Amino acid sequence: MNSKYVNVIPLYRLEQGFSRSDMVLSRHVMVHWTIQRGERHFSLIYDRLHKEIYNSQVLQADETPVCVSKDGDTLGSKSYMWVYRTGKI
Repeated sequence: MNSKYVNVIPLYRLEQGFSRSDMVLSRHVMVHWTIQRGERHFSLIYDRLHKEIYNSQVLQADETPVCVSKDGDTLGSKSYMWVYRTGKI
């Protein structure tokens, strides 16, 4: 995680580095670790922000289509990302 986010090293380069050291650690595994950590550690913050947003008098939302590749979906399938903003500064 430190190499990915602090040292800004892409997962494919981390995978290559591990491979040179005779360690098999695929990008797929590292991606799942990253997702699990994000869900575990940020879910409480997300839930709190979600509640705070709905307590606002003004709420703006933007729905943006994005192409992603998830397990079970075809490559480039369309998903959506929602961004919310309240009237509070």
